[in-house]
Amino acid sequence: MTLRFRDEPLPQGIAHTSCDESQSACAVTSRDRVRCWSILRAVAIVLVALATCKIAPQAFSADFMEDFEGERPSWRIQVTNQRSAQVRLQRRSKVAVKSGETSEEVQIAVEGNRQVVLFQHDLPPSVPIEDVSLSIALKSNVPATILAVRIVFPRQVDPRNGKVLHCYVHGDRYTDVDRWQTLTVAPSARLLKDRIARLRSELISEQLDLNDAYFDRAVLLAEIAPGTGAFHIDDMRWKGHASPTRRESPPPKIEEPRTQTSHAQMRRDRLLIDGKPVIPRFAPHHDEPVGRLQALGLNLVWIDDYTDVKRLNELREYGLWALATPPQPPSSDTESPGDASLSLEPFDDKTDGIIAWWMSNRLPAEARQEIEAQARVVRAADRDRARPLLADIGGLERTYSRLFDGVGLSRHPLQTDFEIKDYRQFLTQKVRQLRPGMFVSTWVQTEIEPRPGVVTPQLVEPEQIRLLAYAALAAGCRGIGYWKTSSFHGEFPGARERELIIAIINQEIELLEPWLATRTVTHFEKVPLGEFVKTRETFLDRNKPVSTRLRVKDPPKTANAPGGPAEEFRSYVDDEIEMAIFHGPDSQLLIPMWYERDSQFVPGHMAAKNIEITIPGTFDNPTIWEVSTTKVRSLKYERVAGTKVRLENFDQLTAIVISTDPNLGNLLRQRVEAMQERSAVMWLSLAQAKLERTREVDQRLQKLGAGIPDVPWYLDRAAGLTKVGADNFERIAATRSTAGSQVRQTNYTTTADYDTIRFSAQAALQAVRIAQRMHWENAVGNQRSPLYTPYLVSFQSLPEHRQFIERIGAAPAGQIANLLADGDFENTDTNRMIAAGWKHSQIEIEGIQAGAELGQNPRPHGRALRLLAIPKPNAADIPVALEGNPISVSTPPINVRAGQFVHVSGSIHLRKPPAASLEGVTLTENLANTRLHWKQTRGWEQFEFVREVTADTPLVLKLTLHGLGEAQFDDLRIVAVEPQEPFKADPKRRAAALPSNP
Repeated sequence: MTLRFRDEPLPQGIAHTSCDESQSACAVTSRDRVRCWSILRAVAIVLVALATCKIAPQAFSADFMEDFEGERPSWRIQVTNQRSAQVRLQRRSKVAVKSGETSEEVQIAVEGNRQVVLFQHDLPPSVPIEDVSLSIALKSNVPATILAVRIVFPRQVDPRNGKVLHCYVHGDRYTDVDRWQTLTVAPSARLLKDRIARLRSELISEQLDLNDAYFDRAVLLAEIAPGTGAFHIDDMRWKGHASPTRRESPPPKIEEPRTQTSHAQMRRDRLLIDGKPVIPRFAPHHDEPVGRLQALGLNLVWIDDYTDVKRLNELREYGLWALATPPQPPSSDTESPGDASLSLEPFDDKTDGIIAWWMSNRLPAEARQEIEAQARVVRAADRDRARPLLADIGGLERTYSRLFDGVGLSRHPLQTDFEIKDYRQFLTQKVRQLRPGMFVSTWVQTEIEPRPGVVTPQLVEPEQIRLLAYAALAAGCRGIGYWKTSSFHGEFPGARERELIIAIINQEIELLEPWLATRTVTHFEKVPLGEFVKTRETFLDRNKPVSTRLRVKDPPKTANAPGGPAEEFRSYVDDEIEMAIFHGPDSQLLIPMWYERDSQFVPGHMAAKNIEITIPGTFDNPTIWEVSTTKVRSLKYERVAGTKVRLENFDQLTAIVISTDPNLGNLLRQRVEAMQERSAVMWLSLAQAKLERTREVDQRLQKLGAGIPDVPWYLDRAAGLTKVGADNFERIAATRSTAGSQVRQTNYTTTADYDTIRFSAQAALQAVRIAQRMHWENAVGNQRSPLYTPYLVSFQSLPEHRQFIERIGAAPAGQIANLLADGDFENTDTNRMIAAGWKHSQIEIEGIQAGAELGQNPRPHGRALRLLAIPKPNAADIPVALEGNPISVSTPPINVRAGQFVHVSGSIHLRKPPAASLEGVTLTENLANTRLHWKQTRGWEQFEFVREVTADTPLVLKLTLHGLGEAQFDDLRIVAVEPQEPFKADPKRRAAALPSNP
């Protein structure tokens, strides 16, 4: 695809053409191509009729020839960045000629990054006919230079910049470096048809007037590496052209939008605002200053009062739109729920600041009738503007996706045992259950709901917010909401980090929006990490003693693991990077992302000095860039079974753009230059803020006797890296204070400086993450799950976990009576269990039969609770994903008192991973709303967790099978322990209760 940005002036000295001169994809559509090719039958020569528009009468002319024999050069050179590229020489020269005595010689000096330069030469205008062709002889040291011809559509305005629409039709690519080669472009019907199809996708418009189209210009596009690019051009031939006979026609006009129409439109799975596809980036409004929301890079804000005209006007003043909750229709006691006869007053122009209606969050399946009635009422009241109706849903995906213009699919996986890769797969699965072409958004978790008894705020790390946002984009979400329940002004540790990472993510999305808003992920590719992961050594370890360098945590030792330790280790370290591929007709966006295990609790290193990625099925002769908000880096590649590229200093995720248009890199660089300074500032501020918070937690852990010797080294390393970034800012400031000529001479280096600042900040964040992960893994120790206590799920609450363990003491839980009657499942009288309070529930799912029973346990313990869900015999279709949970069993309520510690333990066995659900099997408790989650087990596995009771309440456990398969539970125990002072005073018992270091 061709990247289109808002119209920006070119540097002084460069002619600004009617559209972005550096764009190479044609701005025509397949239907309109047919119109472009029709020639009047009155002409005596057989003309090519290719469509539904008329070409002005024309006269065929002799071939146009330019031998470049005169004295004055005739090519116009367009250098879009005069700071980095300058024309050193342009003349008619005898140094190298193809024929005759002279050719046109051009030399261009490039400093810093690669630059795309355009050579333009006027041609006699010609209507698009089948036999027209252009050829040029070229000798150059710049490979991959492309010859193109420009076609103009004088009756059509380009809606992206308000100017006359035009495009380029590509021809041959220069390959014979330093030798004469004849390049040709023949804009055939097939070639124009391809270009037309691309424009239809870019403009998303069926109403294009392509009458009177004509070719008018020869173009050479060259991407020049740092150094001097030399060009000799000779023997230009414009063959078979037919000059149009111009007829008077009014200039194209852009229709003024009617006040009674919405600024937002839904086109398939895309949201257009004022005709431009966008990725909505929004958050709930909690009385923050609107300027602060704008600074975060949001473009929408969710408000709950649609009548707040003052707030709506203020949002528009800052260029923001509102998502608003619509009013509830009036009701009366005589009307039944969902009564469609109710109505609202039509919305007036005071609501024009609202771009779309946000119906509700997590709409349950049982609310369908009521929501359908409300949707009809809102649409009727908004008939003049017809704004989109959006809603976040919690079931009935196919039904709700027919009711709304866009749906939200949300889940909060952080600080649970639902992996971030599972989260991506969950969203992908849910998207496939919607009607095709549905616009999808999601709420990204930015805060944790307070847990009972947890005093320290459990934070969402900034890396987790970024991982969740990109996982959602990879899953097909076109809108990102940042979920919060309080103001961004909140005074809590990590508040500033949250703002910074949201602003960074939004800046990255804005840069990649042309792909993210219009392209669909075609598939995912796994990127094996291979031998590198076994050591995890990167540049952070260069000055660290070998004995203390970071090593991957030892894989779990399981005696009955199939395949032995080697298979166990591979399953632990491989396939953690997954690459999402956004495919377009002439370009691709690739996002490789590191889905590290347990990163939903505390993110780890997720960085590599070098990784190799093999890209399947790329274009012929592509240009490949790695894109960040501070630099666009050209990547070398080699052809293997695909296209292999090497990424240096990979950190969590990156963006790779592949295109057949070498000018695309230059357009990206222009955008990056406008945002690189702010990006570097934000990354450095984020590293400094996270380092300060982590130091404070580390000092608290040291005082509690839980310090780790290597952690101070990594924190000091992070401090040194942030200082490097700050020093670079001072150097750039000093450069700006010099004379203007000196600025022009040295300015090309500032791009690298800003990129160096970002790199230093990200390296500092790596070091801080390593320190956090060390503390977390040390605290988890030999526990089977980080959910063992409510404090292990977050780095911020690790000191409280340490204190919690000391308060528990070393109570011999195994010697205390089990409060859960029949938890060993040896009782054969199920009626007695039901009378005691055991409950089971199951839902009817077509083609599925489910049940719970006390089955024989192959272990010596006798019986176990068996949950089973299987397809019915002769079932026609087995669902890919189940809507609902086939079977669940709840324990009797066990009364516990405030101040007690409750220890829950048991065993689980899954014969194979449950099918048709990503949830697998879960165990839920109602004290802290914890949910243990299993997708597979290696034989029988034990589980346990400890909770502090904060109020007198009944404790209930719920065991649920979410998919097809079989799950067995056994030895389920609930033990309540009273805190005892001797346990706290006995250091040996206290030590026995603490997890040991890994």
